[in-house]
Amino acid sequence: MSKDKIPVYSKASYGAGAFVLQMGNQSVQYLANLIFNIELGLSLGLIGLAMMIFRIYDAFLDPYMGNLSDNTRTKLGRRRPFLFIGAVLSGLTFPLIWMIPKGLETYVTLGLFIVAAIIFYTSFTIFVVPWETLSAELSPDYHERTSVVSYRILAQMLAWGFMGWIYAIINLPIFENPLQGMRWTATGIGLLIILFGLLPAFFCKERFEKVASKQHKIGFLESIKLSLSNKPFRVVLGLLVLMTLGENLVITLGQYLNIYYVFDGAKAKASIVMGYSDTAKTITSVLSLPIALWISKRYGKRRLMYTALCTAIIAVISKWFFITPAHPNWQIIIGALLGLGFTPFWVALVAMIGDVADYDEDKNRTRREGSYTAIYTWVFKFSLALTLFLGNVITESTGFQLSLAGAQSYETFLIMRIALVGITGICVLGCFWLVKSYPLTSQKAYEIRQRLEARRGTV
Repeated sequence: MSKDKIPVYSKASYGAGAFVLQMGNQSVQYLANLIFNIELGLSLGLIGLAMMIFRIYDAFLDPYMGNLSDNTRTKLGRRRPFLFIGAVLSGLTFPLIWMIPKGLETYVTLGLFIVAAIIFYTSFTIFVVPWETLSAELSPDYHERTSVVSYRILAQMLAWGFMGWIYAIINLPIFENPLQGMRWTATGIGLLIILFGLLPAFFCKERFEKVASKQHKIGFLESIKLSLSNKPFRVVLGLLVLMTLGENLVITLGQYLNIYYVFDGAKAKASIVMGYSDTAKTITSVLSLPIALWISKRYGKRRLMYTALCTAIIAVISKWFFITPAHPNWQIIIGALLGLGFTPFWVALVAMIGDVADYDEDKNRTRREGSYTAIYTWVFKFSLALTLFLGNVITESTGFQLSLAGAQSYETFLIMRIALVGITGICVLGCFWLVKSYPLTSQKAYEIRQRLEARRGTV
């Protein structure tokens, strides 16, 4: 086996950790409004404020966790002890978010929601920051890194497909109500988080551990400064912010248009289409991965980005035509198009972090994947925190009122549809502009690698 190739079981184990990432980053946002607004009666504004508070807290933990794992020295390596501890704690604390009883005072419910989420996200950070570094550490090769990330995206999309059916599951008649269904389902999800989270702890090995063990420990502020001085990394962060805003600002709009515009408030029927749409997205995401790998290998990550963004803009425009009460199932087509466009984008973006770390080592003679990953996840979570609040504010500002259910005014539904398409469309167009300025082509990446291996040998 080539030194650039890594065992399939290592790639698969790394990919399995994406289940923890998906449940931690997306499930709370995906389900919070449906449970805390519709079932527990909190306003969208308060839910958005709560999610912004605990996600900002979570985001500020990331740089410290990244710097801590970069500077950790144990017989098991820099990352694996944190992977083990974080996976177990994340699985045990995830169900806490959904155990809040009905009928409490508004601010008691709000406070318990924030506290439970903070406990979970502290555990989540212990796992996810060291895990994220593996995308840069498992392979030194420009193209092999894209292959590694494809396993992650595959697992992430399978988890997304599962997540799309959670709302349908909790509405099954075997449960007394959706709240009870959510509690049982969350307990099962917690067990799966532990199972999938432990796989990378046992089967993924750091490639650059020996290189890092010989370098001096870098202080927190120095690490942040070095990272932000890296031009390719700044481009990566810009793309991350735009796409995070584009995808997540409109989640509530999409959910509520499905339930109240398309299905006139029939939650059970809306949840089935929601599930099929996310399943379609999962299928096309999986089908797009070999195509994305082929494009990246033949033309590089920048061309892959351009191809993905062209498909993404088509998917965004399709929402205007396919979210319609006349044809409810057309929403499944939107899911399929989103998988084809957005999934290859994330494959390319995550794979760029390893190239950025090589660029940094070439300039500063240090391996700091943990710091780069931590800042990447910090920016992602901070951006996500803003979307959790602003997305709900945007929904309320359209004039939407939960008490009216499907009887919203024509103008309200029109504004919701315009915002759904316009917000994501603007963000995708902004990504086109940023991709032009990304300097690390495949040729430059291989030149950097040759210099590194001439200096410190192959790893």
